[in-house]
Order: sequence, then structure tokens, then C-alpha cells
Amino acid sequence: METVRLSKHIAADPDVVWARIADFHNVHTWFPATKSCEPAPGLVDTRRVTTETGAVALEELVESSMSTRTQRWRILGDNGPIRNYEAAFVVRAEPAGGAVVEYTAGFTAPDGVRPFVEATFQAALDNLASLLADG
Repeated sequence: METVRLSKHIAADPDVVWARIADFHNVHTWFPATKSCEPAPGLVDTRRVTTETGAVALEELVESSMSTRTQRWRILGDNGPIRNYEAAFVVRAEPAGGAVVEYTAGFTAPDGVRPFVEATFQAALDNLASLLADG
């Protein structure tokens, strides 16, 4: 099982950061690799995500907590070479101001997939910081 952990300081109030990522069906507005996102028909708390490459994944919301600013989800079924994928975002206040977004994911995948996952999520965290810096 692979584990990826990334974090990014964002110069915005933690509640503002949380508000941007808390809407589970709005990931396409800030996650660059996501072309579209919509509720999955007939499935509660599940989104149908289409990537820029045309791949489609069903992602189920496992936890969303405003009090801890935590969102956890997992991919249902097969997603290309990635299996058993579960991930979480946690938004924490920084003592000096701003927020830190922590991303953690666990998954099973062939050698060479981990750098792709890291790069994809680093780009998402960087984009989120950029969007929130612009107001």
C-alpha cells in the first residue's frame, strides 16, 4: 500500500479555504485535472468525476466535518492502475495566519504511479492557493 502526504500553506482564512473545498461536488472548480464533477445518479454522497484525459471515477464521500475541517473520500471500483484508493483533506489554522491544507492518500498501484499522484495533487494544492490568493 502506497501512502502520499502533501501539505500547502495558503494565505487565506482556514474557514475560507474549507468553504472552497467542502462542497464535494464542486471539485472541478479548483482541481486542475478534473474536467467535470456531478452527483452520481442513484448513489448517495457519491460523485462522478471526469478527468481532463476522459477517465471517469466514482468517488464516495466517507466523512465531511466542518468542526475539524476534514473531508475523506474513496474511489469505488477500479480506477485504472490505482486500487483501494482512500484520501483526505484537512484544513488547519496556522498560528502565524493563514491555513495549511493537508492531503493524505493511501492506495495500491504499480511502481511508477506514486509520482503521478503526488504531482497531480501538488498541482491541485498550488491551484487552490492561487485561486484563494486572488480573492
